[in-house]
Amino acid sequence: MPPPCPAPAPCAAARLAALALRALLALSAPLGVPLGAPLGAPLGAPLAVALGAALGAAGCGGRVPRPASYSEDPARLHAALARRREAVQALSGELALEVWEGDQRVSARQLFAAAPPARFRMDTLSPFEQPVSTLVSDGQLLLMHKADEGRYLAGEANAQNLSRLSRLPLDPHAMAATLSGQPPLLADAGGRVGWSEERGLYTLTLDAPGARLGDRQVLFLHPTHLVPVEVVLYRGGRVEVVLHLADYTEQEPRLPQRIRFELPRELIRVDARLRDHALNPDLPSDAFSITPPPGVTPESL
Repeated sequence: MPPPCPAPAPCAAARLAALALRALLALSAPLGVPLGAPLGAPLGAPLAVALGAALGAAGCGGRVPRPASYSEDPARLHAALARRREAVQALSGELALEVWEGDQRVSARQLFAAAPPARFRMDTLSPFEQPVSTLVSDGQLLLMHKADEGRYLAGEANAQNLSRLSRLPLDPHAMAATLSGQPPLLADAGGRVGWSEERGLYTLTLDAPGARLGDRQVLFLHPTHLVPVEVVLYRGGRVEVVLHLADYTEQEPRLPQRIRFELPRELIRVDARLRDHALNPDLPSDAFSITPPPGVTPESL
């Protein structure tokens, strides 16, 4: 536990620093964690980190008080998330990827298109700008062409098949949502609202026993713009997935330009940086379908 404030003067300084930190969090631009700051750090770093240090020096533990607008009604947070979903019907663009498994690192470029609730396409490119692999979901079927291996795989669009192909424990709905800059949700209503004094962020805890993605989810949201900066999925009390969203665009609807997946148990981390994007493009249905090339025999997942 942090020691109590030793005297009125340091406590007053800490309160002033806390007010300054709240103002910085509210006005930070661009919204998100700057390059070089750890993903999951409070928005507005590194200046927020400096102010946090000032709070610690003042003897009050660097805690950020709740904003005046704080409410324990989850409807406000769900409404903000719903507005973003409605504003982003589709998204396409280019991602720069880094995939870590233990101490092994692979980098790649990927073209993507996403149209929630469950349609997406991901083309991983070679250094010569040719697709090495293509993974698509039309919401019913999951298809993958591995050009470098001469294989074509097809199966039902479900979490089990997607995990086999991507190593991520997500279903097509969650993948399409994430690619469009939205956190996958266990529920779109209810839950418990809290406040993280250490991070200066709202928390929204959702419980959904038996859900596809997990049985509990905790979202951390920016106090002013109410965009998610971290999403933690649990199953059986253990962390399954941690999703970080950072470097949000300044224009509405704010889109994260950095996304990180962490799978703690598998020691897997996927860092994705959005290099370019088109908001709500007209995506034809055949963008989410691929046919086996001549001479390639389809395999069932």
